[in-house]
Amino acid sequence: LCKIEKILPRCFDIVDKALEKKENSFQLWYAKAYLYTLKRDLKNAFSCIDKTMKLKPYDSRIVLLALRILRANHQ
Repeated sequence: LCKIEKILPRCFDIVDKALEKKENSFQLWYAKAYLYTLKRDLKNAFSCIDKTMKLKPYDSRIVLLALRILRANHQ
């Protein structure tokens, strides 16, 4: 396993514990979407993006992350 794959489970644990305390955090859902992207789990990445869009529908970071996910999927 590469370095990122080794630390991803711990990163998910940290974000999930934080979401238990602050479930409507745009930043945490965005971070989780990014983690899923690193894991190449597009279904869950876009699920998290949907949650961020509900929290901040006009935030351009969401669109940029979605485009990065799509681009990474086609490389």
